[in-house]
Amino acid sequence: MNKYLTGAFAFALLLSTSVSLSSCKDEDEVTQTPEQVETKIEAYVSGRVMEMGKPLADVTVASGDVTATTDSEGNYTLAIGNAGTVTVTASKEGYMSSSSQVTAVAADVTSLDFELTPQNASVSLTPDGGLDILESRDEYTTLSFEAQSVTTATEVSITEFTTRAEIDNLGALSAIYCTPDGQQFEKPVKIKVARNTSSDLYFANMKHYVEDNGTWKAESDMTVDPETGEYTGELTHFSNHAFGVEATWSAKAASTEAGASQEFDNRGKLSAIQVPLTVESKNGWEIDGDLASIVRSALSGVSESDASELATELSRMVRNAKGSSSSVSSQQVKLNDISISGDTKATVAVENNVSTSSMSVTVMFKGQPVSISVPVKVYQGVSMKITYEHGSLTPDHSGGNIG
Repeated sequence: MNKYLTGAFAFALLLSTSVSLSSCKDEDEVTQTPEQVETKIEAYVSGRVMEMGKPLADVTVASGDVTATTDSEGNYTLAIGNAGTVTVTASKEGYMSSSSQVTAVAADVTSLDFELTPQNASVSLTPDGGLDILESRDEYTTLSFEAQSVTTATEVSITEFTTRAEIDNLGALSAIYCTPDGQQFEKPVKIKVARNTSSDLYFANMKHYVEDNGTWKAESDMTVDPETGEYTGELTHFSNHAFGVEATWSAKAASTEAGASQEFDNRGKLSAIQVPLTVESKNGWEIDGDLASIVRSALSGVSESDASELATELSRMVRNAKGSSSSVSSQQVKLNDISISGDTKATVAVENNVSTSSMSVTVMFKGQPVSISVPVKVYQGVSMKITYEHGSLTPDHSGGNIG
């Protein structure tokens, strides 16, 4: 072969090899790019279901098609998915169901507790006989039917339940569910609501409220029986009834309490990963201070027994505002798996959301009206914020955060 041709062939072969190596190098660089995925934490609603302040298991909690069942501690978690206002309902056979609207937020666990009440058995009310029914759960409310209240024998029942009356500015000492709903009576039915304080102390301007399409509306005034001290009134039909006073709530002051952070280190690896995420959330509400001491400070010279009894009644009013009994607990909330990009370290910081506000009502003490404010601390769930650190495989990335 001609030496010139041989040289040209060798040069062409060298050039081809150089191009081939360069191409392989480019392909290697492509394969070294870490897999990028979106790290997304959905919106959740979580909390407890209780009966008389104790955990209630096997309760169905639902929001649309999303359902959960409470465990032995009464805990549940709903993966709502997209943020927005949703209605959550807790139900169990033999119990009155309870519903509430909440706003679910992405990367948040919104806390929502429920208090369910077993529905009482009905008793027969006949045209010829009178009848007294004492609500059996709390024994606060008695309905007294006169003879000829009904024209035919009717099965009637009353059940004390826990409402959510804060939105209607109602401080409910008692709320009862009555069946048959809509029943009209030929004669007014007497209402008696227990008062456990002395004659020196009682709630001013007690009223009878009726629930109308989810809203509590004052229907009539109630009076204090001078002999028994009970709050008395009348009703003419069955519905959901409440007996209480106007309550005003101060603006909520928001704060946070730091929770435990978690790290998921996927640096130095090209592939994205799926990791489980569990967070600890505080649920519930509590009086911010000793309620009996708050009563004693507001009512100079009040007796110890009156201070204790009024504290109990004020706590009932807060319970009927918040929809659950006073209790704060921590719950391990298991969330859906989250995705972590390749060559990335993700840190999930958790904060408990807390709000504090005060319920104010007026009492009559030794003939004078006195306003009492009850400070209430509510744990509303947790918020999560994700920050990122990238490894040496992605030197051009400066990190970021969501939440």
